[in-house]
Amino acid sequence: MSAPNVSDLRCPKCGGADHIEILASIWIRPTPDGPEIVPGEADPYNYGPETITTCEACQFVGRLQMF
Repeated sequence: MSAPNVSDLRCPKCGGADHIEILASIWIRPTPDGPEIVPGEADPYNYGPETITTCEACQFVGRLQMF
């Protein structure tokens, strides 16, 4: 099993933590120079237990699992 990442997110199939990819949503503001991430008190990258995730190590595609 791989070492945990900063959020201790792991693949529910293989338990790996170093090849996780998360489809996260963010708030952006359109500007003439392109989109800017909207600053705020909370983390602008939103994801949770219903978020789609993939594991490049074992090719799992499914819901995020948080430990």
